[in-house]
Amino acid sequence: MYAGLYGWAMRIVERYEMSETVCVLKQNATDLLTATMRHGGVARRKTKSGIRHKVSFLFYTWLALTAAVFAPANRASAQVLYVSDMTAGAVYRLDASGQTLIADGLGQPHGLAVDSTGNIYVAEVAGDRIRRIRPDGVMDILYSFDSQIDNPEGVAIGPDGAVYVSGTIDHSSYGLKKIYRIDPETGLGTIYASAGLQECLDLDFDAAGNLYVADLASTEGGIIWKVTPDGQSSRFVTGLGPITGLAVAPDGETLYASSGFSDEVWRVDRNGQAELYASMSLPWAMTFDNSGHLYVGDGAGGQIIQFDSDGAQNVFASGFGSVRGMDVHELATLSLLMDIRPGSDSNPVNSKSNGVLPVAIYGTDDIDVTEIDLATLMLEGMSLRERGNSGKLGTFEDINGDSIVDLLLHFEMSELSFNASSDEYTLSGMMLDGMALEGSDSIRSVPHGVVFADPDTLAASLGNAAGGATIPEPASLSLLAIGGLAMLRRRSAQVLRRRR
Repeated sequence: MYAGLYGWAMRIVERYEMSETVCVLKQNATDLLTATMRHGGVARRKTKSGIRHKVSFLFYTWLALTAAVFAPANRASAQVLYVSDMTAGAVYRLDASGQTLIADGLGQPHGLAVDSTGNIYVAEVAGDRIRRIRPDGVMDILYSFDSQIDNPEGVAIGPDGAVYVSGTIDHSSYGLKKIYRIDPETGLGTIYASAGLQECLDLDFDAAGNLYVADLASTEGGIIWKVTPDGQSSRFVTGLGPITGLAVAPDGETLYASSGFSDEVWRVDRNGQAELYASMSLPWAMTFDNSGHLYVGDGAGGQIIQFDSDGAQNVFASGFGSVRGMDVHELATLSLLMDIRPGSDSNPVNSKSNGVLPVAIYGTDDIDVTEIDLATLMLEGMSLRERGNSGKLGTFEDINGDSIVDLLLHFEMSELSFNASSDEYTLSGMMLDGMALEGSDSIRSVPHGVVFADPDTLAASLGNAAGGATIPEPASLSLLAIGGLAMLRRRSAQVLRRRR
């Protein structure tokens, strides 16, 4: 199981003993990510004879399935991908901490959608029902259809927060199929619109509240139906082949459609003009992330293909049985209380230092710092520095004396970019449960090789062993040494004159 992640260059930075399969990756040679293969595994650092084994090759199309991370450079992931696997009867979550089995034992799960609070809704074809998986993992049945005439397959969250379902609902009728609206609070389901001649496998909303429905309609070469906010339906596009998946792009207007029977992905503008976007094997479920990358699930081969904005294809993940539903969920971000150079108010930093920069994350009633995934922490592209030979990325202690455990980190000064005399820097990362974290603090860059009178600035130049401040530069040491020799010479001359 391998994947390319936005074309990032990856570097294996250490070799580990594997209890199952664990890979440690480095993004752009700065940001450390940990990828753990399916069902977990414990990594133990190889320390025989105190030697670290390092590999220094770069590559662009390598990432374990479970390190499916959605993030721009120098930022921790704030998005996760949920996938339904019809063959396995399971739903998985893919994020920076790895692959997590969310639910199993489902009856042919198809369409999948996640609401703003993290509830997952899955169309269970074999059970003729909509399953809900709550953020705490509790699973219940939101709505059951009539097993004699209904077969739910597509799921979408509407602008009103309701759950909309398509499929072969009311297939005893020779008229149009039904689109259902289900209230997630009450579980009450009502007919929202009539659209579809055959199987309606997927549906999605645009920014204006129009609903698009994928209809196999094999006798008519496939149909995409458009349902306006008042419930009126009409044929929007025809002749693209039996439609198996739909996704509206982040612009809220452009529609992408897959035809798993003709191995094609189409792009459709707001006026219904279609153009061939790509060809791939059995395209089925589709979704976009917030960065505009399109993900298409292979309905039989078990792969997830990622399309960049220019249409380039990458195998993003593989190893599934049959991907029939996908959705990207943006995580809420917890606000960190952080402090660069704890104990210093102005945070002076020597721009030429090759030492380390101490950063504290203060524990609060809302954030238990021991639950932070240290491997995901990044400070404006700076990597965490390991403490001595222990391999630890941070230490837990009560830094500010409030009886709550805090986290002390050290970052490589050589990787810090100075843009102005006073800059704000952001620390980002994730909790072990996947919740995103972010906090900011400012620094004050001090000129290299200059000795200042105020204690904070002097500490930045000379270092502070107790606080873990930066190491002084050779030039600064030379200036101090020259000044000290000059003082000694003057003192010696004075002593000689007195003796004479």
